[in-house]
Amino acid sequence: MNKFKNKISETLLKIWQNYGLGTSMNGYIKVINPDDYQSIIDNTYFPYKDAVPIFVTAFGDIITLESGEYISIMYLRYGKCELMLKDFDFFLKRLAYKSFLNEFFL
Repeated sequence: MNKFKNKISETLLKIWQNYGLGTSMNGYIKVINPDDYQSIIDNTYFPYKDAVPIFVTAFGDIITLESGEYISIMYLRYGKCELMLKDFDFFLKRLAYKSFLNEFFL
C-alpha cells in the first residue's frame, strides 16, 4: 500500500486497508495487488505509462488509475484501451448504473 499511496486515490487506499483484495459485483470485478499486473501494463502498448492497475474483470480486462484520477480499461482480449472517466469516487458510484456497465463491460 505504501508503494502506491501517492499514485492512487485516498478512497482506493481505504478500500485496500479496510477490505483488502477480493471481488465485488458477484465476482465480476476483482480488487488486485497492482504489482501482480504492472508488468502487463509495462510490456504492452498502453498510452498511460503512469497507470496503476487496480481492478481486473472476470474477462481479464485491467482497470487502471492514471495520474491519481483517470480511470481506464485495458481490453486485453481485443487489444485496445479506453478512457472511462475521471474521478475514482465517481467511478465507484457509476458501477451501480446499468447503462455504465453496458457501455464498458459488455
